[in-house]
Amino acid sequence: MPREKVKIRERNKNENENENGQVVLFLLFWLAVLIESVALYKRQYILYGFSRIFVVPILLTRVALSQVVKKVSVYAYLFLLFSLLSDLLTIFGNSSIVYIGLSLYTASYITIGCYFQQLKENHNNSHIIFIVTSVILGAVCFLWHYSPELRGKTFYIQIAFHCAVLLYVIYGTVKKYKKIERKIANVFVYAVAIIVITNILYGLDVLYFQRKYAIVDALVGVGNGMYLFFITRGILKEWERG
Repeated sequence: MPREKVKIRERNKNENENENGQVVLFLLFWLAVLIESVALYKRQYILYGFSRIFVVPILLTRVALSQVVKKVSVYAYLFLLFSLLSDLLTIFGNSSIVYIGLSLYTASYITIGCYFQQLKENHNNSHIIFIVTSVILGAVCFLWHYSPELRGKTFYIQIAFHCAVLLYVIYGTVKKYKKIERKIANVFVYAVAIIVITNILYGLDVLYFQRKYAIVDALVGVGNGMYLFFITRGILKEWERG
């Protein structure tokens, strides 16, 4: 058999195996999200924690098995890393650790905004924004921990900062919409819309409903899984397209 045909057959075999692996990871991811959401609805928090800790690692595995693993922006990895750390800290930490975990959710959104700003551009503005916003977020956390008398004000400062970060993410999505392929841009738009809706639901759940309605908790769990999935899918599609 000619060498070229052997190479083609091996390449097709590897592609088929990769596609099968992607299908398995896809099913495992949504199974974990489903279990997480049902557990929140049933208020079975041990099951919730067990299922939630698998959500981001499955996406990290998907990225690691992709053909563009070495080319993906560092902000994509930071996004998943901060998301994973925030999950672990909010599930297993005490009240102080949980606060840091919630702050890392904000940090994960910062990396999304920086990713959008860096996309298709060769400048370091995104790095500057990442450093400045991270310092601000760190300062807020420091004040919350070491100045108990300021916790009330610090809480509202962090909410305002979190909202500003979400606006930065929305701005980045709008700015890049016409600069990347339309189908990929739509995926990012879906993801950011879900992020905004999920944050609104979570804010209402905690501040207004005071966690009275399990269905709202479950919807937040579904929203979390959906935006993680769409952001990761959009990032991989963009870099696979080159």
